[in-house]
Amino acid sequence: MYILFYDRAGYGDSDPNPSRTVKNEASDIEELADRLQIGSRFYVIGIPMGAYPAWGCLRYIPHQLSGISLVAPFVHYWWHSFPSRLLREAFGKLQVLDQWTFRVAHHAPWLLYWWMTRKWFTSLSIMAGNMKIFSPGEMEIIKSLFENKLISHFLSDLVRKIQHQGVHESLHRDLIAGYASWEFDPLELENPFPDNQGSVHLWQGMEDRIIPCEINQYIAQKLPWIRYHEVPNGGHLCIFESDLCVAVIRALLRRQTQQSTVQNQSDMHLLNMFKDVPFSLNSRSFSVYLENKRLLQNVSIRTSKWKNWFIENLANKLRHPLHVFCLFLVYLMGNSST
Repeated sequence: MYILFYDRAGYGDSDPNPSRTVKNEASDIEELADRLQIGSRFYVIGIPMGAYPAWGCLRYIPHQLSGISLVAPFVHYWWHSFPSRLLREAFGKLQVLDQWTFRVAHHAPWLLYWWMTRKWFTSLSIMAGNMKIFSPGEMEIIKSLFENKLISHFLSDLVRKIQHQGVHESLHRDLIAGYASWEFDPLELENPFPDNQGSVHLWQGMEDRIIPCEINQYIAQKLPWIRYHEVPNGGHLCIFESDLCVAVIRALLRRQTQQSTVQNQSDMHLLNMFKDVPFSLNSRSFSVYLENKRLLQNVSIRTSKWKNWFIENLANKLRHPLHVFCLFLVYLMGNSST
């Protein structure tokens, strides 16, 4: 079983791509999977901004997917197949300066660097540490993360490493690619698993103040093949709740019929394997980093004491031929930097 995290273009040691699009993000994932020789199919989990590459996978490489989960996923306020009133009302719930930043990213991407580097105003709430965008439950998550010195140090080090090429090549280009005019929008997608050989899941925190729930609810209504999960007290950071993180992975691995029955014993084994594994920020398994080139040249596995604990415990559970479960967390940071 492999859980893979990788640096998308401009993050970490992956070369920047000034022409980044939804389509070539999916192509990068396809080529990375090929270079790693992980098999013809794999799973994808897209968290916040990682959702737009995940949508790209559904559009451009559905034949390579075993399943996909979108957690607190990015939404585009200019998707053309959506009711304009719905988009306008959801957009109006955002912080005013965030609205202007997303307008610039969509209508004038060439101006975004200038806009994001002005000193006399804050262009993006989350980068300015505006706590109004977090629910009370999320504030507890943030508090618990930074009270733990090990996790706090890890997060600080992680942010430094993944943004060492500059915030423009990473976050700014993410905004430009995400809010560009797409070749498709989600309502135009077809079910990639018509025979229930896989599943698509969408997880929405109902207390999320960064991603308004109305748009994702609408997607779920119009695309009944998406299995929609509402998290009543969850916010944008709901993936940091260990119980929810386990639920996301279990749901993805469970090949369900519409009656939610497990198809075979190998699935059941995989589900049982996660029973005692605490999937939270401080127990991730592997991190795969791309060295020198945008796509894989060298792979380094960076471990620490808590990762070694996880790997050893996981290895003890795999006593028969290895089940290969390839999880791409397509947004490397997977945290509040979206």
